[in-house]
Formats: sequence, C-alpha cells, structure tokens
Amino acid sequence: MKSLICGVFSLLLCVSSVHANQLAITKGGSNYATGLAIGKTTGLIPIPFSGTTTYMHKINSEQLSFGISNPSQLYWAYTGQEMFNGKELTNLRFVANLQEFRPSIMVRASSDLYSVSDLRGMRIPSDFGGAPLFQKNFTDLLRNGGLTWDDVIPVPVATYKGQVTAFDRGRTDVVKSTLGGGASRKLNATIRGGLRMLCLKTGGGVYNPKTGLIEGSEYSKSWPGQNFKEYSPDPSTPTVKDKCIGISYNYTIWAHKNVPNKVVNDVVSALYNDHQVFRSASKLTSGFDRENMANYSRIPMHEGAKNAYKVLGLR
Repeated sequence: MKSLICGVFSLLLCVSSVHANQLAITKGGSNYATGLAIGKTTGLIPIPFSGTTTYMHKINSEQLSFGISNPSQLYWAYTGQEMFNGKELTNLRFVANLQEFRPSIMVRASSDLYSVSDLRGMRIPSDFGGAPLFQKNFTDLLRNGGLTWDDVIPVPVATYKGQVTAFDRGRTDVVKSTLGGGASRKLNATIRGGLRMLCLKTGGGVYNPKTGLIEGSEYSKSWPGQNFKEYSPDPSTPTVKDKCIGISYNYTIWAHKNVPNKVVNDVVSALYNDHQVFRSASKLTSGFDRENMANYSRIPMHEGAKNAYKVLGLR
C-alpha cells in the first residue's frame, strides 16, 4: 500500500511538473509568434488553442500554468467582465509585461479608405465564435468611427486566422493585424499595392510626453491598459502611409497562483537576463523593454514574480 501511495504521489508530481512548463497561446498571429519567442527564451512549451478566453478558463482551473494576452483581457478575466460573463478567474496572477503591441485595422492601399469612419457599407469580419475578444474589438473600433454593425456588412468568421483568410480571399474589406507582425507583413507583400493602416480618432485623449501615449480616451476606458499613439511612416511598418493614430499596449504573461514560485522566478529571470534572445526571436518582439516588465497593478502579481523583481531591482 505504501508503495502504491508513493507511486500515485510521484505521478501527481510528474503531472504538475509537466503543466508547470506549459504556455497556452493561440493558433497563428502575433500571440503565436510571441509564445514561440517566450518558449525559446524560457524553455516553456507553447500549447496552441483557438482563443485566449478558452485557455484562460483552463489556467484558472489549474489545467495549465502559463498564458499570454493583452492587459485588458487579463483584467476582464480576473474581474469577470465582458466575455467572461460574471465568472471571475481569480486564480490568475500577473507575471510580466512583454513587448509593445501595435494592433491596427488595415485595408488594401488601393482602396479609398483612410479612417475607421470610412467603413460605412464595407464588409467587416464578425461573430468570432472561437475568439470573442475580436467581436468586442471590432465593435469598439467601429464606434470610434461613429459606426455600428448596422452601418456595415458583417461577414461571419470564427477566429483571428479566419478573418485573415477572409481578407486575403477578398471576402472582407478590412483585417485586424499587428504592425510589424507576420500576418501584416505577409499580406503587405502578397497583395497588389500592399496594405494601409486606418486612422482612429483620439476620442478625448490627452498626450502624455513622458510615455508618448495619448491617454484617457474613451477607447482606453473601455480597454484598460491600452492607449492611443501617433505612428509615422517607417521602414519597419510599411503599412503606415502617413501620420496616423493607432493603438499601443504591452502584452502580458501570467500564471495560475499555485505555479511554484521558483518556476515563475526562473521565467521572469530568463526573460530579463536573456532579453536579447527574446528580442531577436521575432521582429514582433524586437522592441521588448526589460525595465518595464514589472509595471502592472490591475490584478495581483505572482509571488514568484515579486521575488524575482526584488532581486532584479525592478520593485
């Protein structure tokens, strides 16, 4: 009996150890590229899912250990808001800020569309049954241009990848992608004339010279942790044709509260000490600022991360 109990205990430890090394990510897109870069830097094993909402629930129930998302969705998950429908995922803990994300709505450069307000009557990806975050995203972006779903032609898709495919095949007029990300670079190179980023309205935001961000806009209030930023044409972002207002935020990595402190400590330390590995893993992660890793206060921080940041002098 004693040996049986020890055997079961060892198996549980083994399963826990396997889960502690797994990182939930999405299939394709900038989230996927970021996850691969984290895996290369920290040794975590990326496990793809259809959408972030799906794996957030799994991590909260301790079926997986680490995940990545934008800061808004992390806050909504913890507080049970938006697509979490009152279900508070209070077992999630912040671990680190990653690189700056610059998501944008893009159109064919050959079109006569220049701002979101020009999208009236256009075909817009909708529904996103496998990735509900994008439905809210498009809803709020349309609102920024003074539009609703009644003003456009909804084209149902299931996931992020689905809306990229729909745009590539000419079924929609816009695509949501990340400046400098793989999907936007590929589309810009393969579509005749390339892509153009659509400009947003600041919505009452105020420019902060310390951060370079336009803070306090209506969009920022709806999306905690996200702000507007002015972008200018640059070789690294060929879809920005003129000065244009877009979105900026830091992507985040987080974990279940019971992930061993040492495991989280090691992940934070690897990202900090091997930051050049993370930066060089992808064009998307090249702007990673390790000095900004601990700058987050919307949900509790994992104890292992706190310990690491004290040693690193970031707290």
